[in-house]
Amino acid sequence: MKNTFIISLAAAVLLIISPLLLLTEKVAPLPQKIAETISPVKSEKAKTDYFRIKTKDGIKKLGAKEYLIGVLAGEVSPLYEKEALKAQTVAAYTFALRRALYAKSINREYDLTDDPATDQCYTDKETAAKKWGENAEEYRKKLETAVDEVYGMWLEYDNSPALTVYHAVSSGTTNSSADVWGNALPYLTSVSSIGDKLSKNYLSEYDFSAETFKEKLEDLCKTDTSKNAIGEIKKSDSGLVLTAAVGDKTLSGAEIQKALGLVSASFDVEYSAGNYHFTVYGRGHGVGMSQTGAEYMAKQGSSFEEILSHYYKGTKLKKS
Repeated sequence: MKNTFIISLAAAVLLIISPLLLLTEKVAPLPQKIAETISPVKSEKAKTDYFRIKTKDGIKKLGAKEYLIGVLAGEVSPLYEKEALKAQTVAAYTFALRRALYAKSINREYDLTDDPATDQCYTDKETAAKKWGENAEEYRKKLETAVDEVYGMWLEYDNSPALTVYHAVSSGTTNSSADVWGNALPYLTSVSSIGDKLSKNYLSEYDFSAETFKEKLEDLCKTDTSKNAIGEIKKSDSGLVLTAAVGDKTLSGAEIQKALGLVSASFDVEYSAGNYHFTVYGRGHGVGMSQTGAEYMAKQGSSFEEILSHYYKGTKLKKS
């Protein structure tokens, strides 16, 4: 699941998710997979040795290990600490199991897609080798080792694979699923992720002229070009913009993020001399495990179990 400097909310929510209930209130736009996997099949013995991946060339059956190596290659740097890579592997496997159980329950011919805007980012062996160049063999072996050491491990909650969403960088505190998608999941609450503040990708800045700001928001509201175009902003405790008064409407932070092409819905805004300056914190939806935060924890000596229990509180690590 990677963010580019300008990214839509749908892409920011890559890799991830399926709350327990359909949303009825106005919140962040839902990727198809969220609405699909409403009630995953209960299973204490969730396991598969392969996944059926839908690609532009058709459906490919990939061994689970090969798929997980490809997810690591697409989602994180091979330079990450081993414990962070192992935590990512367990999260990715759990997410894929949840999707596979859903696919089986509706007799769908594939489990996941290779589209990062819909499912997890997957990079095949050949593409990864080209990206890594002369380091390809070394990096490939490192990812293989990480996968081998935790293969078959997944996170369980209420006899089902948990919703192990993850993101690139948090605002320093992760967001709860309730604040982002309207569904309160007990293991997707807001937790500290202090290492994210040390990342070069922690802070982004954007400038818009008042006229450009008005044009970008015109499909959502009617506003002017004065400093009063943005009124009261309400935030969560983690810094996520929940709502903001913009012109004649109250918009969600997610709507503003998408309209302006921000990398996160955690932001501050200032007006000066006919321009709006946005300071944006983190990258992605901010729910679940921060990949940057996981790497920081690993560097501080945390095990993959400690990383997972920090970001997915109340889940149980299972081995099939």
